[in-house]
Amino acid sequence: MQSTNQGVRLPIVGRVAMDSITADVSALAEGTLPLGSLVEVPGPNHTLEDLAESAGTFSHEILTGLSRRYHHQYR
Repeated sequence: MQSTNQGVRLPIVGRVAMDSITADVSALAEGTLPLGSLVEVPGPNHTLEDLAESAGTFSHEILTGLSRRYHHQYR
């Protein structure tokens, strides 16, 4: 996962539970990640392949595991 305002990769802590994750933000300076800030999972700087490799799976499995609650935009 990557902080969109700082460009710093943040490790996921623990397990993904339902649609919730916890990120270790200790690499960021205090106060630089205000409540409601966006992170990129995946995105232009963190590909599906990167995410799948970190999870020990394939990119297709990451995509098919996404809930219908997410906005899907096909290009």
